Amino acid sequence: MGDRLHSLSKGVFVIPFEPTALNQEDRENNHSSTRDTLDRLYETTLQIYEDARAEYEQEKTNEQLDDISDWLERNKATTFLQLPQKANRLPVAILQNASSSLADRITSLDATCYTLLGRDAPDVPAALRSIAIGFTGDTLGSGRKSSRTSIDEVEKWWQANGKGLPLMLYIQDAQTMPASVLSEITYILALHAGLPVRLLLSVSSAAVFLSSWGHIEPSSIDVSILRSGRSRRGAGGIDSIIRSSFEAPFKISEDLAEELRSNEALLGGGVAAAMKTLKWLLLYHSLNSPLALLVEKTKNSDQERVVQSLLNAVKSNPTNPSIPRKDLFELNPHPDMFSVLNPAPRTSILHSLSDPQDILPFFPASAPEKQSPNRHKSTKRKAASASMDSEKRRKPGELEELKVNEEDQILELKRLQTLFELWKSAGKTVNLWDWLDSFQGEDERRTEENKEGNGARVGSEQTDKDENIDKESRNEAPKRVTHDENRLHATFIRFVEEARMLGLIRARGKGRRADEVIKSVGIV
Repeated sequence: MGDRLHSLSKGVFVIPFEPTALNQEDRENNHSSTRDTLDRLYETTLQIYEDARAEYEQEKTNEQLDDISDWLERNKATTFLQLPQKANRLPVAILQNASSSLADRITSLDATCYTLLGRDAPDVPAALRSIAIGFTGDTLGSGRKSSRTSIDEVEKWWQANGKGLPLMLYIQDAQTMPASVLSEITYILALHAGLPVRLLLSVSSAAVFLSSWGHIEPSSIDVSILRSGRSRRGAGGIDSIIRSSFEAPFKISEDLAEELRSNEALLGGGVAAAMKTLKWLLLYHSLNSPLALLVEKTKNSDQERVVQSLLNAVKSNPTNPSIPRKDLFELNPHPDMFSVLNPAPRTSILHSLSDPQDILPFFPASAPEKQSPNRHKSTKRKAASASMDSEKRRKPGELEELKVNEEDQILELKRLQTLFELWKSAGKTVNLWDWLDSFQGEDERRTEENKEGNGARVGSEQTDKDENIDKESRNEAPKRVTHDENRLHATFIRFVEEARMLGLIRARGKGRRADEVIKSVGIV
């Protein structure tokens, strides 16, 4: 019995009691319990944010359904002014910023509804066939021949099975449908006076959509612009999430709230992009924040009890003002969180082309020294600190090369902005030669202004040594002019091609003038 491990029977051993081993086990259990409590706080915070987002989407959908229902009721009512000849006008409603769940709940309205995606209608026959199948539920033309068109089939079906309810065609993302196709569909629907069709269009921007949508017969439609959401300030989805953080264990700091709002105004993306950023911040906070490090590095049971009591207090009542060290439970902006941004194509492209200087703070290594005066304060601090840190790590030679590259970049951004401004100022069609000529004229004017400014600053600093430099510059002037013209022309060609790929312009078609393009909406 003197052995530490004594065998009582086959395969059974008695392990002596050791107090030190038990204390170590208790400490590990306490540490695991503290970490589990912290993880549950993060899960609770995320759930509160998700609930606030779902509640906002629900309210937004209900408001839009009420607006659509009111629009349908107005079209049912008899007009006060009775004309001798009744003119048939197709009711058309345009809804901006439609809810993602609107298509699923639109069938609850007092109408027979069908949803058509704009990208699923590349031409008129395909669109009309999809509309007819969507309303009638019958595969038209399968196994039988008919002289009636698709809309005639819909009218015949409605007279037999319509039950007196109007038909509502909901075209989701109507800006992705070719403008000519939408115009022709609208005209065809307006010709069928016996078919009570209501046309609802959801678009990303009503102003941009209306500027590019043409009508075959404008007098045959009755256009209404529905409200895109709540009219009061601070009622958006991002503001709803920010307000919900006051009841969550982890709060959104004022700097982060300001950053989320400015990113939404600049890049778009909506509530989904904000939630993606907040999820990343919660994950980062759970691994690298002072609170997470404090939980991981507690060395004795007394410290663990203090941390556990703090976490329990936050868990039981997150809004308690007497809880100490509230800074440990705040989410703050982080430079790397911009890597998870999911900008809206239309908003971010229009902002980038209109004012490229506002996009540079998202890439601190490319931020110029002179920043736009209307930029956000927190964005300024972020870009300035990042550029200072990067400059400290660079050698003097690299700094000089960086300054030269920044000057070239600023020049290219100004040219990009000039090309886009000329595109915006043009009409429905753009002549490529006029576009290029105006672009070259604007660039020459800017170059002359820069030369005059540089000459005024240099002034009396000119010396005799500048005579040799002037001779060399005069010899190289023709080569430099040719090089600048070629580079300017290449910039224009590249912008036109990328504008075509983005959907800003398109060709006029076969047999038309090749030097003219049509302004289009595309993804914007």
